[in-house]
Amino acid sequence: MSASTIDESAATKAADNPDLESEINTIVEHDTKTKTNREDLSYYYSSGNFNFIFEHGFKPETLETTELTKVPFLPDWYDGIISIHGLIMPVIDILKFAQDQKLDVTTNTNKRNYLLKLEHADHKPIVFKLETIPQLVNMTQLEEVKTEDNAPAWINNYLQNDAIKLAFVDHDKLFEELISKQ
Repeated sequence: MSASTIDESAATKAADNPDLESEINTIVEHDTKTKTNREDLSYYYSSGNFNFIFEHGFKPETLETTELTKVPFLPDWYDGIISIHGLIMPVIDILKFAQDQKLDVTTNTNKRNYLLKLEHADHKPIVFKLETIPQLVNMTQLEEVKTEDNAPAWINNYLQNDAIKLAFVDHDKLFEELISKQ
């Protein structure tokens, strides 16, 4: 099992490296003549065609998929439990959970899976199963779009540009919803 944490300072240093400038510009979707402030960048995580923006205050850790311990009699979006650094945590297939919430989401053909451990001072750690590692987006290039009437309470609103639509998630409400449905 390999692990990595998202280091925003490393991303900032990489943004100053001319060799990586075009790659970073692609990731944050801005042209090479535009300077992006660090405050304008946010990370998001994806599963299928559904993208979730990180709220500030989370400490994410990306892991490659490893063996999970299945737990019987739980919803199909509850993949099992895993021990990370000696701590037992639930693993949630966030795409299946979004489908369970009647959101219009589809799966990708990507067969690679990652685990995203989210830690926050106000919550116990939780692990989401994802198809991609977290990525950067320039928030200044996103526009707010109307939230669907059937959107769950944990989705505050949606933001989008020409390439991507992101759900701005209230993780407090999401975690409460996950706990109440277990």
